[in-house]
Amino acid sequence: SRIKANNFTDQLDLPEAAPILPSQSRRQYLGFALGIVIAFISVYQFYLYGLSALNINLINFILLSLGLILYANIEQFMKAVTSAISSSN
Repeated sequence: SRIKANNFTDQLDLPEAAPILPSQSRRQYLGFALGIVIAFISVYQFYLYGLSALNINLINFILLSLGLILYANIEQFMKAVTSAISSSN
């Protein structure tokens, strides 16, 4: 007989924790580093051209850098972007 964990799921239906592989732990900060580089390029554009540098492309560039910095992991960022795109239909 099965032991009920709660009223919603069986204990046997719970997912197992996925182990973190060494290659994944090395890539963990790649998104953060890329976000920092993109943010630096954006700040440099403001330094060179002032507010005249502000256009839709630079705004998208800034938002991309913020997303990468906040997620830090490119795989999680891509899952979030995919989820957002699919839910916008």
